Amino acid sequence: MLKRFGSRQGMLVALSTRWIEQIPTGPAGGDPLVELTGWVTAKGAGGRPLIGRLTDLVADLADPVLTGLLVKGWAREREYVAELLGELDLPGLPDPMVGAALLLDCLTGAGLRAGTGDEDHTDPQQILTTFLEVWT
Repeated sequence: MLKRFGSRQGMLVALSTRWIEQIPTGPAGGDPLVELTGWVTAKGAGGRPLIGRLTDLVADLADPVLTGLLVKGWAREREYVAELLGELDLPGLPDPMVGAALLLDCLTGAGLRAGTGDEDHTDPQQILTTFLEVWT
């Protein structure tokens, strides 16, 4: 498989680019709560062990191309989630971009804990429910 991409870095660039392209550029136009819930469910469905890959992640972050793609993907996710949050009636959330960043950070942390096998990690749906209750 590496021959197709020329190197490990080439393969990671291709995978990162594909991930970014799959992030919606805006809400689909239906119920924003249903869409946000579906996105959170998909985001938490990885279920793969992350801890074993942290060494690779640290090495990848040293590569400016891969780091740039990661930043671009996270920004696109944050913008998408912020648009969905902005369509909901959330009087306790004055800035949807800040809310999106907080939600993404919590989901990432929960994913890391789940990746360790910690059975006491927070379920992604519970994270979303808690945030929405606080912001409503």
